[in-house]
Amino acid sequence: MSSKVNYCAVMVFDDDAIRRMFRMEYDTYKPMRRLTWLCIAAVLILLAVFTKIPDVVKVLCLFAGCWLITCRDFASRVQAEGVLEKRGGISSNVSLRFADLEIYGDSKLIFSYQEVDKLVEDTDYYYIFKDRQSAVMVPKLGLRPNRLDDFRSFMEKKTNKKWRKNGGRLRLKKLLNRK
Repeated sequence: MSSKVNYCAVMVFDDDAIRRMFRMEYDTYKPMRRLTWLCIAAVLILLAVFTKIPDVVKVLCLFAGCWLITCRDFASRVQAEGVLEKRGGISSNVSLRFADLEIYGDSKLIFSYQEVDKLVEDTDYYYIFKDRQSAVMVPKLGLRPNRLDDFRSFMEKKTNKKWRKNGGRLRLKKLLNRK
């Protein structure tokens, strides 16, 4: 690491953080899949309520429709639980450094700012995605120096990207509310 370090943080990857990372990846990169699931759920529920089909089929349609609505991030949960099972409940820490040209984790290059695809945040974390499979999760409370607006501006300038709030959920709401 040869360039100046502008920000640093320690990310603790425990069960909750891993689940959040997978959920955010899913929300960020799969909004159309979620919309498709909601449409299928609506069709199944409407089919069960408004058509003359056998009661057993109605129950199955209602069950499937409700399941699709309530388990909207099922795929991310399955992936996260697979990783958690391999880890055996053990937490790990990654020391993040945001230098002038790239991002480092435990003194190893993670990726450069030019490779960043998306900047996403929720109430507690920043998520910096290179792609669906590579991301950096940064705790807002653990960022040093703790100037969140400055960090946001720094990342926007370095990546030439704008921050999105809460991944695909916000985009899905915008998509559904288009006039």
